Amino acid sequence: MKRHHGVNVQWIFPGYQPLRVLRAIRGFLYCRFFARSKDIILIHKVYSCGIYFKMIKNIIYHTRATIIYDIDDAEWWRQPTQGMDTLMRLCDQIHVGSTQLINDLNYLQKPIAHLTSCIHPPHHIHHGVNKRFHIGWVGGYNSHELTPEFSHKNAITNLLLPALADLPFAITLTLIGPSREDDIRALQHWAATCSSDINLVIPRILNWSDEAKLDSLISQWDLGIALMIDHPFNRAKSAFKAKQYMKCGVPVIGNRVGDNEAFIIDRHTGYLTETTTEVHNALRHHYQLAKVERHAMHQACLSLSPKFHIDEFVKQFFSSIAPIINHQTEDHHLETPTADWKACSIHGERPNLVEANNSVD
Repeated sequence: MKRHHGVNVQWIFPGYQPLRVLRAIRGFLYCRFFARSKDIILIHKVYSCGIYFKMIKNIIYHTRATIIYDIDDAEWWRQPTQGMDTLMRLCDQIHVGSTQLINDLNYLQKPIAHLTSCIHPPHHIHHGVNKRFHIGWVGGYNSHELTPEFSHKNAITNLLLPALADLPFAITLTLIGPSREDDIRALQHWAATCSSDINLVIPRILNWSDEAKLDSLISQWDLGIALMIDHPFNRAKSAFKAKQYMKCGVPVIGNRVGDNEAFIIDRHTGYLTETTTEVHNALRHHYQLAKVERHAMHQACLSLSPKFHIDEFVKQFFSSIAPIINHQTEDHHLETPTADWKACSIHGERPNLVEANNSVD
C-alpha cells in the first residue's frame, strides 16, 4: 500500500501480549485524538459489545476520520451481532465480500461497496495429469458444532461423499481441515467401505497461515471441491474456496450457492452442479477428458485468477473510497491524499491467512 499507493497503514489486532496492547493503545489514541479528516478507519470482524466495542464506538463519535466497516460473512446466522449492527449503523461506508451481502444490508441505507475476497499469488501451479485421479477440499471442517445446519462437514458428508460411490476409476481424495480423531475415524471408515476405490488423505498437522504449503497440496489436485449447503449464510459466501483452487490452476466442482456462479464457468473453469448425481457425472466427465482438454481448463482457471488477485482488490478499494476522498477535498480543500494519508485497520479477531483475511471459508 505504501510502496505502490503512498498510503501508510497501521494494523490493530487486539490481544493480551504486551506488544499488542501497546500497539492497540497507540492506534486508539491516534484514531481518537489525532486522526484527520482525510484518514480512513477500517473496522473488520468486531462483533461483541464489550470494552473493545465501546472504545471503537467512542472513536467513531469523536474522530474526524472516515469510518468503513468491512464484512465478509453473514455473521448474524451464527452469533449475536448487536455490536456489529451498531457499528455498521454509525459508519460512513460498508464494504462487503459478496453480492448477497449487499442485499442483506440494504436496509441500513448506507453506501455499500462490493469488494470480492482477494487471493495472494500462487506459490505452486498444477502441472500435468495425475496417474491416479486426485480431487481435494480445504476448509473449516471442525465448525460443525457451532453451525451444524450449514457447516462444511454437512456439505462434505451429504453432497460430496455420496457422489463418490460407484466410480469406475480409482481416486485419491484429500481433505484438508478435519482434525478431530472421531471425524477422521468416521471418514476413514467411509473410505474403507465405499463402493469405489478411494485413497483418503487427511493431513494431520497444518499451519493455516502457511499459504505456500497449502498451495503445494492444492496444486497436486485434478479437481477442487467447493460444494456448500444452500443456506442464507452460505449464499453470502464470496466463493473464496473456488478462487483458492483456481489460482493454482485447478478446476472446481461447485454448486450455485454464494458467488460460486460468478467464478465457476461450467465446462470451462469447472462444473456447476445441483445434485449429487451431477457431481458424480462431473467427476466422470473430467476423468474422461483428453489431456489437452484438461490443460485448457487449467489455463482458463489461471487466466481468470487476476480478477480476484490482491492487486485487483487494492484497485477496487481505492475506487470505492474515491467518492469519500473527493468529497473531503471539496469540503475541506485538501489535496489528494499522498504518503501522509493513513489507513487504520481495526480487527476484532485476527484473520486467517488461508482465507486471505477471512476465517477459514
